[in-house]
Amino acid sequence: VVMSVQNDAAKLEKFLIPKKFRVPPESVIFRQFEAGEEPVKCYAEEDLSWWESKGEPLPDRPIVVEARKVADRVFAIIQPTEPVRSTRRRTPQQKTSKLSKRT
Repeated sequence: VVMSVQNDAAKLEKFLIPKKFRVPPESVIFRQFEAGEEPVKCYAEEDLSWWESKGEPLPDRPIVVEARKVADRVFAIIQPTEPVRSTRRRTPQQKTSKLSKRT
């Protein structure tokens, strides 16, 4: 990947596609690039963890990818299908507090 642009919604979601990441062969982006002149399916549900940046897999996150080949380039729109999951664990007290507010 040569270029990645993050819109305002992606910034709010903390959704970033790093530049120069490696697209796996399973991705619709890769298939579009290799397709030649034949049309291929240009929409797919994927997961960022399939992809690599600097030799490391990207975070586990379901995404939808739409890709289109124009000449020798592939343009893609990549959207997360779920919000960012918090890595912070709630304590038992926080869980109890949340439950008591509902009742």
